[in-house]
Amino acid sequence: MSGEVRRFFVANLPETGATDFSLPEAVGRHLRVLRSKVGDEIVLFDGSGRESVATLTAIEPATCAAGETTVAQPQLPAIHLIQALPKGKKLESIVRMATEVGVDAIHLAITDRTVSRPDGPRGEGRARRLERIATEATRQARRRTVPQIHPPVSLAEAAARAPQSAPRFIFWEESTKPLMAQLPSADSVWAVVGGEGGLAAREVADLRAQGWVDVGLGPTILRVETAAPVIVGLLLDRAGRLLPLRGPEGIDGV
Repeated sequence: MSGEVRRFFVANLPETGATDFSLPEAVGRHLRVLRSKVGDEIVLFDGSGRESVATLTAIEPATCAAGETTVAQPQLPAIHLIQALPKGKKLESIVRMATEVGVDAIHLAITDRTVSRPDGPRGEGRARRLERIATEATRQARRRTVPQIHPPVSLAEAAARAPQSAPRFIFWEESTKPLMAQLPSADSVWAVVGGEGGLAAREVADLRAQGWVDVGLGPTILRVETAAPVIVGLLLDRAGRLLPLRGPEGIDGV
């Protein structure tokens, strides 16, 4: 395996110095598809910020020798997205793209205009699929932490999780207020995003009464699967969590 060192999710990382640690079968299949060889280095991560560089000692079954485990410090403020349930498979796109951009938690919410029904075994299966999508997006984006996806609750219940001291925004297509250029220092930032048809005026009024601030995204109307990653990116930028561009022209060479 040449070039970049491949990253793989492992729920339980091996102890530092462990030899012949057995990798999950799914990881082994992926390694064989990539035509990996004994002696190749890989990176294992558990989604909580812990990461370990390992060396392959066998391919079938796949085993490795583990190096030292490092732990990433959490980046603040944490970005919490309260996402109204959209129809169909749009939520899968939202989870994937928001994870790639850098969201820290996604709270699914049922609003007045929610059409999708999360109840029953089908809802449980979708929850597991969303977790897999978030994990794979974390791997591909070279993140260390997998965002937590909270199961659907009422919008009021999801909004009540936000600390009163945290900046809290309602992204609403009827609002003419811009998002502030720089967010105040805080441990977390929260954003509510509606589904198809947006939020009802009553819902916005209820959130305002609790200290939430409504803001807009300009004159255009974004699709729900577009709005969420755009909003996460904006919040990361205004919170100072995005790295500066690099290179002689101020642009990171790709």
